[in-house]
Amino acid sequence: MAIQAPVPFIYRNRNNLDAMDDDGGLPADVCQYFQQQQMVTVPWVPRPPPPLPMGTSMIGGFPLPSSSTSVSSATTDLSDHLILGLMEEQRNETDQILRQQNDLLAAGLRQQTNRHTVAIIRSLEFKASSLLRQREEVLTKANMMNRQLELRLKSAEEERTKWQGVARANEAMAISLSNALEQVRDSCHSSNDSGPTESAARGAANEPTAGMGSTQRWCRVCVCRDACMVLLPCNHLCCCEPCAALLEACPFCGSVKIGSVEVLLE
Repeated sequence: MAIQAPVPFIYRNRNNLDAMDDDGGLPADVCQYFQQQQMVTVPWVPRPPPPLPMGTSMIGGFPLPSSSTSVSSATTDLSDHLILGLMEEQRNETDQILRQQNDLLAAGLRQQTNRHTVAIIRSLEFKASSLLRQREEVLTKANMMNRQLELRLKSAEEERTKWQGVARANEAMAISLSNALEQVRDSCHSSNDSGPTESAARGAANEPTAGMGSTQRWCRVCVCRDACMVLLPCNHLCCCEPCAALLEACPFCGSVKIGSVEVLLE
């Protein structure tokens, strides 16, 4: 390492100042000398260490403490105390910063946990509401089906009641027909016992069918066909099938006809 030599130019008296230019600059010879000295470099020599106080011994290149260094040791103790205080203060500040960072991190984690919990709760509420809507739809459909089944059951009950009435009416009709057949059989037996009185009463109109036997009952309307229809509700066997379709009242008793049943006689 090289350093520049100082400028050995000293103004000894005021007369040297008169050598300056009129413009306030240095003389030319001085400037030239200054430029030449800038080009000269001298080697750098390190400064020797300061001498140790008297009575100081050296061990391993380090001075040993002595009575003359008590003041410096007290100063060192004070410096150590100050350094320890500064380190403690810095440690406290570091701990405070760490606590603040931990508090901020914990608060951020709590906020994130709360947001996550709220999102989960909202998702569960949405799923629960959708499930409730589906269950409500299922219940509504089930209620509609129940109402339809109730209506069908009611109509089936009404139809059953109706058919029960029809069955009772048919049963009554069957009983009445059975009674009518019994009456016909009785009348046939009585006609067999009394002789052909009815065929003689018909006159000439009965002559073509006189050979068919006295057990026949003739139609009271056309008197040419067998009486095979029982009129209801009077239960009289008094007309044939074509005439029964035209009749509105019984020709035997005059009651209003509500129906007719064909009877097969042997």
